[in-house]
Amino acid sequence: MEKLDRYLQEHFDLPAKNPSEEAQRRWRKAVGTIVKNRRRRFRWVPDLDRRSLDKAKVRSTQEKIRVALYVQQAALIFSDALFTLNVFERSMGYATAAFVLAVLEGSTQPGVWFPEEPEGIAIESRKVLLERASQGTTNFVMNKAPWMIETDPKEVGLGIYV
Repeated sequence: MEKLDRYLQEHFDLPAKNPSEEAQRRWRKAVGTIVKNRRRRFRWVPDLDRRSLDKAKVRSTQEKIRVALYVQQAALIFSDALFTLNVFERSMGYATAAFVLAVLEGSTQPGVWFPEEPEGIAIESRKVLLERASQGTTNFVMNKAPWMIETDPKEVGLGIYV
């Protein structure tokens, strides 16, 4: 029996035609005038009008999800800032001016350094710099990961924070 099935598949099996949706529409329109009881004749074939509506709905949903993801990504980028500002430009101006003033006063060392390094800004000058930099802000945070800025992290254990 298996040999017969294999023989039939090898010699008589035909690939599916998979006609386009437009070709199916033309065929149904042409045959529809001849065929009696259309509902019964086309019962097991897909509803082409419904299929195109479903595709349009999927495209619309994908577009809405894409826009929502872009908005969420933009919100995450802006919420990760270290400053929560009243007027962004004014506050950044104060922070930049405070740093430039510290450089001009000579309280910084030449070169590239991080603010918390001892050779960067003299310890006595740090308080003045931070007070000047925090002007115009509602929230000034340093040395915290961006995800910790707006929440108080609680350690659950094994280095896991909630």
